[in-house]
Amino acid sequence: MISSISKLLRIRFVQDAATLQIGKFVGISCGMVTSIAYINLLGIGGYGKYAIVMAFAGIFGIVTNLGQQATLTTFFSRSYGQQNKREMTQIAQYYLYTSIAVAIFLLILALFMPTISGIIYKDNNIGKLARLVFFSSIFEFGFSYVSILLQITREIKILAFLENTKIVLQVSLAILLLWLGFGIAGILYSSLSISILFFIVSIGLNKWINSKYPLPRLKEILAKPNWKQILKYNRAGIWIAVDKNVGNLYPTAFLFVLSLSAPESIVGLFRLAFKLAGLPTSFALSSISRMAGSVIPSIAGKDIKSLKSTLIKLAMHSVFIHTAITIAGMILVPIFLPYVYGENMGIAVYPFLAITAMQLSLAVHVIMTPIFRLKNKSMIPAIINSIGMAISISVFFILAGALTETRALYVSIFLYHLISLSAVFFIIYFVKEISKKSVLS
Repeated sequence: MISSISKLLRIRFVQDAATLQIGKFVGISCGMVTSIAYINLLGIGGYGKYAIVMAFAGIFGIVTNLGQQATLTTFFSRSYGQQNKREMTQIAQYYLYTSIAVAIFLLILALFMPTISGIIYKDNNIGKLARLVFFSSIFEFGFSYVSILLQITREIKILAFLENTKIVLQVSLAILLLWLGFGIAGILYSSLSISILFFIVSIGLNKWINSKYPLPRLKEILAKPNWKQILKYNRAGIWIAVDKNVGNLYPTAFLFVLSLSAPESIVGLFRLAFKLAGLPTSFALSSISRMAGSVIPSIAGKDIKSLKSTLIKLAMHSVFIHTAITIAGMILVPIFLPYVYGENMGIAVYPFLAITAMQLSLAVHVIMTPIFRLKNKSMIPAIINSIGMAISISVFFILAGALTETRALYVSIFLYHLISLSAVFFIIYFVKEISKKSVLS
């Protein structure tokens, strides 16, 4: 047993995932601190309004995700594994120009957000606050690019340090502004300020990475693009974007539809429940999934024979770890929640338990997502998840009249996870296909 663990810890992928996970603990801790601070300083009603602002911004801002980050991670990793600098440059140019397009669209959309929120919620201020979320997103593109480069080049310790520093600074500033009485706007201004700061930091980091690794220089990326070569990533990028956007709708879409009829306090309770239900995934899967997104394409670019065994091991370890941590969370969170958040928030235990149980299937997605992207089959999970989201939201509106909003929400969430899980049958087929290629080679 000890020797098996020792062998496992010597694998670089495991070491890198562990480094990210240790860093993730800081992020999780900060997330807990922020939710406690927000609830206490804003009150349950104010926290509910914050949840509505974030859900509103998420729903309308989601159309601006063109899949550039996921496309960069998948195809840049493969090109880096093959040391194909020309292709790396083209992918980086694709990321640059799609990010610029997204930024322009966000600025245009920001102009209309108060009007839209006035129509939906009879409150223009929700749209004004949502603008700040958009502005923060615009400045995130630079740091996202550098983060992906650090991940691909396996500079994981530096990546973890930077991400944790960013989180701690944002949380500290948000709590300070809340304490000074700036309310929800204070939280959003803190995010915008730190995004601008790290956009500046990312410029210097990009120069450092380029001096250490054979990556495209900024002047090469800014050179006149070969649009025919760049746009070949567009098809994959669009389907990755659809898949990513539908994935990002969870739980945003469910909170949004709930906010249309339920009181702010109920929306706040469910936002807290979703946040707590995400803890097992954060502890168990986030770092593994993130590393898998860059390592699996890199392995495929070098050695197709070792890919199948890597996928099987990754799936088994992910399911085991996620299940164990989920069970532990379902036992511990109900005990400590009333003490940490207050007795009035104790009712959030019930949606937490239901949502956490339904999220057990997320462990399988660790290998599903990078394989679909690697095979240029992102349309499959995109279509499945889109159908799942459409059906589940429709079921919510149908059942909300007969049942309570909360019970209708439980049914719709369960349907979404069940339909999304059906994509695993395609993964089984792809793994068998990989086995045949390994035998033939």
